[in-house]
Amino acid sequence: LKNLENKANAAKDLVSLDEQNLMIAENSTEVATEEWTAPVLDGSTQASDSGISAEDVAKFPGWTEEIIQRYLDSGWTIEQLSQYYQEQIENNQ
Repeated sequence: LKNLENKANAAKDLVSLDEQNLMIAENSTEVATEEWTAPVLDGSTQASDSGISAEDVAKFPGWTEEIIQRYLDSGWTIEQLSQYYQEQIENNQ
């Protein structure tokens, strides 16, 4: 197990933040969301055609609007995604 952990840590160091973001977005459908409640969509503060406000995009430095939209399309809320993003930043520093 220690050997696997060392290999995983070495591989993690080789992956850039952009590549991690892309991998996260591509694998976002694997996240179990059954226990989460559906968001209430009221259409407020929408600044773009995708429905993501500029304020929401600013919560995720380094992520494009497309990456954020992929998460939202798979059932995440902005609040859940913001919490997940912060956890990822903390875990990768």
